[in-house]
Amino acid sequence: MISPGLPDVAVCYNKKAHVGAGMYGVVFLAKDKVTGADVALKQMNGLGEGGGGFPLTSLREINILRKLRHENIVKLHRVVAKYEGPTPVTLFLAFDYLSYDLFGILRSPNVPVKQEHIKSWSFQLIKGLHFAHQKGYIHRDIKPANILVSSAGVVKIADWGLARSFPPPDSAKRLTMNVVTLWYRPPELLLGKKNYSQKVDIWSAGCVIAEMFKNKGSLFAGPKDPDQIKEIWEMLGVPPPNSWAATGDCKEKYDEYTSEREYSSENKLDATMRRNARMHGYVTENFLKLLNGLLCQDPDQRITAFDAMDADYFFDKPLVIKTENMKDIMNFKQESIHEKNVKDRKQMDKQMDMAG
Repeated sequence: MISPGLPDVAVCYNKKAHVGAGMYGVVFLAKDKVTGADVALKQMNGLGEGGGGFPLTSLREINILRKLRHENIVKLHRVVAKYEGPTPVTLFLAFDYLSYDLFGILRSPNVPVKQEHIKSWSFQLIKGLHFAHQKGYIHRDIKPANILVSSAGVVKIADWGLARSFPPPDSAKRLTMNVVTLWYRPPELLLGKKNYSQKVDIWSAGCVIAEMFKNKGSLFAGPKDPDQIKEIWEMLGVPPPNSWAATGDCKEKYDEYTSEREYSSENKLDATMRRNARMHGYVTENFLKLLNGLLCQDPDQRITAFDAMDADYFFDKPLVIKTENMKDIMNFKQESIHEKNVKDRKQMDKQMDMAG
């Protein structure tokens, strides 16, 4: 049950604007009535069976975030509720409010994203994942919209509703495959592997980092699972028939997809990144070495977050900017850019086009 002892959201916060929405709820910009600080107030959908309990995803997110205190992971301040009489009916999670997310930044043409931003944000993302993985958790939904960026340039990994402990408490229990947003989903999930690891986050991080370096769009953008794995194979080559992809849980889908057409074994990632780089010179040999490690199709051979933090790329010039100095290069004219802003703008443009 939701505890009737939770603080009342109306007493604690003033809602200012609707700034986001996701699978598990909507997000408001709100002001703390005591401190005056801005917070992100996440209103959770549903109250569990019978309308009186915590949603499972909320419980999971609360429990995990209370254990993950790190500069690159969003901070949960407190849990509050909306009341009808004495009864709490809606749950809210209060987080740090950050001005940007990577989805909004990367899809806003007037935002001057430079190599210094990309390198530092990439390192901060990997550092946050390393901490979570060390503590025994998988995020399972790394994507640009869940990577928040403060006005001082600090990255915070958000939206831990799909996260879980690893290995599972019951080691015989297989994990659900219906996780990770499709464009950032790794090959092992697309092929049906049920016993996966924290390496799923590493693949997703590789996709996000590649997207930061590309001039436009996601690296892989299939509309459905079969299309997504085909895009991956067209870019990275198909794994051979004696590989991990053709065994165990993965064999059935591997056989199905490879029987439909022939794929080259050629890896075209390096050429693709060079051709589509945001700026000439951003894509170096050491960057490509890192990216190939993050996007290794075989999860057992894919590098860890610790390996990635130690990559030569992060020791090349320009060096990773220290977190406390990132504010010096955050000269964005727009005060706030999130996924919702971009989608609202696209919808408005579409309506104007239809109007004539």
